[in-house]
Amino acid sequence: MGGAPPLAPGGRSWSDAMKQGLSLVLLLLSVALAGCTAPSVVMQDPKTQETLRCEATGFTAELAQLVIDECRKNYEKAGWVQVPS
Repeated sequence: MGGAPPLAPGGRSWSDAMKQGLSLVLLLLSVALAGCTAPSVVMQDPKTQETLRCEATGFTAELAQLVIDECRKNYEKAGWVQVPS
């Protein structure tokens, strides 16, 4: 029952194949998550100088932008202004 362990396709060891597969999954996940954010918007209450950040993550870039725009519009209706971030 001894001998060399079976090889993965391409003549590599299963350990090497698993490491390469995991690396590929992590790379693809990083690329996918990088596209899931949109720029944030900083809003300020002119009366109190309080600030907050409208932001969204975990969405497609287009959906995140819609969420941020809605947040900005709601605060503008309440008298807040957008300030440079």
